[in-house]
Amino acid sequence: MKEILRDIYQTGRETFVIEWSDGQSATYRLSELEHLCPCIECRGKSKIEKTGLSARLVSNVGAYALRIDFTEGCSKGIFTYAFLRKLGGVQ
Repeated sequence: MKEILRDIYQTGRETFVIEWSDGQSATYRLSELEHLCPCIECRGKSKIEKTGLSARLVSNVGAYALRIDFTEGCSKGIFTYAFLRKLGGVQ
């Protein structure tokens, strides 16, 4: 199944919700996503979990992923919709 994002909205300074086209949704903590950043610069780095982490920008990368520009830390990670669905426990 192709993952299609229907809506994304912020629910707090540190969290946002993704609603998928199949009606399922999941809430994501920015600190958890930053800790799991898949970019080459972040791989293998140990990170301290930050509280109060927010994002400057969350933008679509084509029709398959989101790029998150964290206020502290990385701004290069691309989080695929498939990864986000799995992380959010969405089947």
